Amino acid sequence: MSRDIHQLLRGPCLACTECPAFICLSGLVLCDYCGCPPARHQREEEEEDISNNSPLCRLQTRATCLSSTSSQPSVSSPATSAPLRRSVGAGGRSRRDRRERREAGGQEKSGGGAVHSTRRHNMGGVNSRGNRHSRDGGSGPRAPPKGGVTPGENKMPPRLELLLDMPTVHRDTQVKHAWNSEDRSLNIFVKDDDKLTFHRHPVAQSTDCIRAKVGYERGLHVFELSWSTRQRGTHAVVGVATQEAPLHSVGYQSLIGNNEHSWGWDLGRNKVYHDSKNQSGETYPRQLTQDETFVVPDKFLIVLDMDEGTMSFVVEGQYLGVAHRGLRGKKVYPIVSAVWGHCEITMKYLGGLDPEPLPLMDLCRRVIRQQVGRPNIDQGKLDDLNLPKAIRDYLEYKDRR
Repeated sequence: MSRDIHQLLRGPCLACTECPAFICLSGLVLCDYCGCPPARHQREEEEEDISNNSPLCRLQTRATCLSSTSSQPSVSSPATSAPLRRSVGAGGRSRRDRRERREAGGQEKSGGGAVHSTRRHNMGGVNSRGNRHSRDGGSGPRAPPKGGVTPGENKMPPRLELLLDMPTVHRDTQVKHAWNSEDRSLNIFVKDDDKLTFHRHPVAQSTDCIRAKVGYERGLHVFELSWSTRQRGTHAVVGVATQEAPLHSVGYQSLIGNNEHSWGWDLGRNKVYHDSKNQSGETYPRQLTQDETFVVPDKFLIVLDMDEGTMSFVVEGQYLGVAHRGLRGKKVYPIVSAVWGHCEITMKYLGGLDPEPLPLMDLCRRVIRQQVGRPNIDQGKLDDLNLPKAIRDYLEYKDRR
């Protein structure tokens, strides 16, 4: 007797009386003796499966059948042993997989705790020395977060990366985007010897603002703000405002963001404000917990994306995420609110990008510069590429200088 393609043991043919048993030496579906299909042959294993339904009995039956048919060459022998191998192999893998999953689950739990601990370790603000300070006075070295590496952190947008990789604009362009000496509080004046810097008179109980010359409605723009931590006082706020926002207030307050015409970041309180008379401020950077404070260094970047309608900040190369939304369709000006006497604040326009798609040459240049690396470019390693001078100058942005 042989087994059919469904591995059922078949006996004599019920259609004809001449076939003593189902024979399958050729590997075909039909019986090699009488030519009848397997369904016309008596099923010999049916009663045995009912009486011996345990996996062990089925395994023993198949093993016995395998040993009985292995003495003669038969095409059905490999087919007979195949389910046995699959059954044993699948069972072994299942048990092993369960053990591995249990072990991996334990490692994931311990590893997840490590990742969570690392995220708590890396989150929070960094000052110019790379430290995060608690409000209770404690401090410890903290590594600045790397954007996009750990959940909850912010990845710098690609267009912003491209803009920051470009050389800064010329001085005359920066002056065109600098502080507006005609749009300021009377307690503030723009320095004659440095048009990028303003000075505030030491007037008590007064909050004073100044707007930039240019209002922005489209494009991506980046500004570098220099404001010493020793000259900020109790209310140091930076942000953007429309032309309707007030520039002076009696007393000390966070003037930027206190109405619907301005959006600000209070550097000392780590809060972002907009229309604060009707709604409370929000913590910024968003990763800060209640017992942490973010020490903003003397220099940081303001990122104004009018195509997306957002304002964000970059500190020591780390993108802090979006601080304000809802600027799209408005015309806003960079603005600063100060209360410290004799403070001096410098704003330097670094450059901008129009909302149109970038040329293919610019994208190719960006990819090559990413592969080479900024430190290698600064060290003149582009010469090692053995490129024509025109291409090398293009990669170094000499076409824009």
